[in-house]
Amino acid sequence: MSSARGCVNFSPEPSGSSCADALTAGGTDVIGDAIAEAAPNWGQVLDAVAGRAPNAEIVVVGYGTYVRPGGCYGTQPVWARDADYLQASVDRLNDALAQQAEDHGARFVDVRPVSIGHDACAAPDERYLEGVIPANPAAPLHPTAAGMAAFAQVVADSLSLS
Repeated sequence: MSSARGCVNFSPEPSGSSCADALTAGGTDVIGDAIAEAAPNWGQVLDAVAGRAPNAEIVVVGYGTYVRPGGCYGTQPVWARDADYLQASVDRLNDALAQQAEDHGARFVDVRPVSIGHDACAAPDERYLEGVIPANPAAPLHPTAAGMAAFAQVVADSLSLS
């Protein structure tokens, strides 16, 4: 979340600096590397949960689609390339969570599809996720009440398929 806050630019390009450029300078991807480093730990947590609750169905819920391609500078103060980088990082996080869930006998529930069109760029009454500048009673970069309800339905539906 702090990386996303570091992408705020109140002046349009070229004033300011791109967080995507800074976070991928020198051929490394700071967020991508952090996800890759943390992923095995998530697997260990899933194994520990399974060890303590061997009959439990373990469900890992992913993160939503926070911003549409190209972002929405003016609604959210994040440049297009930075918005794309941030969403790609969320997607990378989801992919790592899904892989760890699969590798460790858990179920992954992807809430990205239900949140498409309900991102931080949507009209306030249509948002499932707030951006860095919230328009609903939700914390920045967190789900709205409507988003939580939609995500809960996706999780409930996934459980009824088992």
